[in-house]
Amino acid sequence: RMFVREFQWADWESVHAYAQLPEVSQYQYWGPNTALETKSFIQQTLVYQTHNPRFHYELCVCLKNNTHIGGCGIFVEPTRPKEALIG
Repeated sequence: RMFVREFQWADWESVHAYAQLPEVSQYQYWGPNTALETKSFIQQTLVYQTHNPRFHYELCVCLKNNTHIGGCGIFVEPTRPKEALIG
């Protein structure tokens, strides 16, 4: 019914559709985002994809028809690689 994949640059608009809403980010350390902040977030996710070893994953959550509905993150602690945060 749904899947996760790496973010792509083209996702910035669908991310911004929810990242700009105050009710989405009210309990987060970020947001609500400007378009520039959302573009910066997507750019950073593309940078994370090039790291080796990789400690930070930001993933796009999509419905089966590839409609973007949200995101999730996995943050591995570099000094304790068997520990991670999922959000």
